[in-house]
Amino acid sequence: RRTSLESIEIPDSVIEIERCAFAKCSKLRHVTLPKHLSRIAEGLFLQCSSLDGLVVPNGVQMIGLGAFGNCTILEDIEIPNSVTNIGKLTFAECSSLRKVVIPNSVTKIGAGAFQGCASLESIEIPDRIIDIERYAFAKCPKLRNITLPKHLSKIATGLFWQCSSLEGVVIPNSVKDIAGNAFC
Repeated sequence: RRTSLESIEIPDSVIEIERCAFAKCSKLRHVTLPKHLSRIAEGLFLQCSSLDGLVVPNGVQMIGLGAFGNCTILEDIEIPNSVTNIGKLTFAECSSLRKVVIPNSVTKIGAGAFQGCASLESIEIPDRIIDIERYAFAKCPKLRNITLPKHLSKIATGLFWQCSSLEGVVIPNSVKDIAGNAFC
């Protein structure tokens, strides 16, 4: 499906791109997104296995379900301060993603958002986050240390499941509940 598309520049006149618009474009490497986009839709770049980098425009508030899932050579992504919600499975199975800096504007990380990011070594989680859903960082075997945000009340089921290199976790006093399989 659309396997020959390698590059696309979307003009600023575009204000919305529907779900899965570029899904499975396996040769897509470079994308320029319009400045007035308010969300990255569900599955927008799902299985774009050649996508190696992308700048999310300032003004995007939400990154949807599986938006970058299985983008296997994506190493880094710049998330702007306008984003408040990182959806479920957003970066799932992005096996080359190494480091993520989540901006202070984000308050929620969806279930499995970074699940299976086999190269993820470091993630900075701002204190403003109040909800990190189940399996958000599961199967990240290179993740070593993490400091959880100071307003988090629960460590969800399987949050660090199969994180075999995890050496240290700083848990804030705000946490009242640690769910099953959180660390195994």
